[in-house]
Amino acid sequence: MADFSEEYRGYVIYVQVFNTPDGMADIWCRICNSSDAPLSFLTGGMTRLGGGPFEPATAYDVGMYYGMGVIDGYLGKDVS
Repeated sequence: MADFSEEYRGYVIYVQVFNTPDGMADIWCRICNSSDAPLSFLTGGMTRLGGGPFEPATAYDVGMYYGMGVIDGYLGKDVS
């Protein structure tokens, strides 16, 4: 298992990558604001990404792009 986090547009994306027995990876994400409270539609903790298992080498990127997409959908277009 590997844990990663990155800040994006005022939110923190937490990504956990778990190795599967067949050499692939499962991805779990959580998105929190600066007060560490999850976004309302992600309450309950980590969310497992569907469509896997994923290649371990790209699992972190897939998780981060997923989180960025959720935040962009929630906040709208970034005009900065």
